[in-house]
Amino acid sequence: MVGLASTVALAMAPENQGLTDSGNGCIPFGWLVVEDLAKAVVLVLVAPMAVLMAHYGGGLG
Repeated sequence: MVGLASTVALAMAPENQGLTDSGNGCIPFGWLVVEDLAKAVVLVLVAPMAVLMAHYGGGLG
């Protein structure tokens, strides 16, 4: 939730100044969305990875 809240906070400033209509304003906002999606994927995969690591010993060698 913290990541999503930071995206909203960072997105509001350019939107309030009317910069989201330009390409320079849309690119950073799009990047924030991509980062949030990546965080969500990582959070979804952490639990299954922990179970697999515990089941198979988690050794690297």
